Amino acid sequence: MRRQFTASHLFLALFTVIVLSAILYVFQRQYVLGTFAYINQRRAASFASACEAALEQKDPAVLSVYMGLLRDSTDVEYAYHADAAGVIRAHLDPSWVGRSVADWKKQLDTGRFTVSAAALPRGGSVELGMQRAYAESLVQKSLAKVLLGVGSAALLATGLGLLLSFFLAARLTRPIRDLSRGTRAIGQGRFDIRVSGGTSREVQELADVFNGMAARLGELDRLKDDIFTMVTHDLRTPLASITSVIDVLREGGRGPLSPVQSDYLGIVRENVFGLLRYVNDMLDMAKIKAGKVTYRMEAVDLAAAVERALQLFGTLAQQKGVALEKEITPRSTVRADREKVDHIFTNLVSNALKHAPSEEGRVRVEVHPRDGFVEVRVIDNGPGLPEEGQDRLFQKFGVPAGSSPVRGAGVGLFVVRTFVSAQGGRVEVDSKPGRGCVFSFTLPAAQEAGA
Repeated sequence: MRRQFTASHLFLALFTVIVLSAILYVFQRQYVLGTFAYINQRRAASFASACEAALEQKDPAVLSVYMGLLRDSTDVEYAYHADAAGVIRAHLDPSWVGRSVADWKKQLDTGRFTVSAAALPRGGSVELGMQRAYAESLVQKSLAKVLLGVGSAALLATGLGLLLSFFLAARLTRPIRDLSRGTRAIGQGRFDIRVSGGTSREVQELADVFNGMAARLGELDRLKDDIFTMVTHDLRTPLASITSVIDVLREGGRGPLSPVQSDYLGIVRENVFGLLRYVNDMLDMAKIKAGKVTYRMEAVDLAAAVERALQLFGTLAQQKGVALEKEITPRSTVRADREKVDHIFTNLVSNALKHAPSEEGRVRVEVHPRDGFVEVRVIDNGPGLPEEGQDRLFQKFGVPAGSSPVRGAGVGLFVVRTFVSAQGGRVEVDSKPGRGCVFSFTLPAAQEAGA
């Protein structure tokens, strides 16, 4: 009876190990191939960003540097950038530059490659061809080691085979899980992430490819930020000058204007001022990312801040037919940075004014003390927002699906949330379709003298 009991359990343990080995094989293969495909797609997107940057700057050096990085990659067989007409403008093989993509496709053996492509916003596309055999070799080598380890454990320890197989599975799949977490981090814009392949040489090769990709994406991201900051900074001065010139013209500094001319200049001024606010938001976002935002804390009267904001948008509201209202409780003073508070009001009131309907629109600002804080509510009677995606409003470029096309690029609310949080407050949104929006934020109330 004992012999039968031992044999049956031995068979069960071996059967369990075989089933687990098969499951592990499928799991590892999907993870390795999926990770490899994701990395290649990100590389194609990065290639497209480099091409777009080169077109915007009219500087082929940016693209040449990236083409050099691709040329040094062991798994990239070909790479090209084609314009909207299908003419190749950049290729790892210079002899193909100026020729058509159709001619390239005719001579290409697609069965040998894993292809990743991406489109450019300005038109055109990029395509990378990676050696399919290279990906398969990584998979086969990695999985061979996994199966060998599990099989050895089953042969050497029949009694502990089940426990040992679970241990080996966790140990061997940890690098793959690290790669999976790393790819999610890359998708969130964290290009400083690095992963380790553990003890497996083949998985370490894949990890090295991932780390190299992350480093290159980080370099391109820093290059993008530097270029972006430089461009927006250079735009701010001429925009401010244009606004000043328009004010001089409207005040009659260069001769009298007709009412129609004055109205047209008013529209131009509001649009230039809106663009200037957007440029300032982008510069603030760059400072936030670099950790260079400073706060000069002092007692700030929110009643005066509301007056400044409503006065700033008074002309635009009148032209649009939107009523500006306020309800302010006395002694609404907070401990904050006055400049940042004005920026917060400017963004929220501008946002509400854009959403409020013409002629029958209403924007209301309410300020009331509450439990050691002062709460501000900016209310509009616009079309409202769907509940799905509202949590993305305060993220960078977080425009929820289904929102109004005038909502913008999703930068101002990110800056608002950052400024409010850094000063000890919080910001929220309450909205439903057809019921308008209520953006509210709180700031710590200032301590009264003698309190």
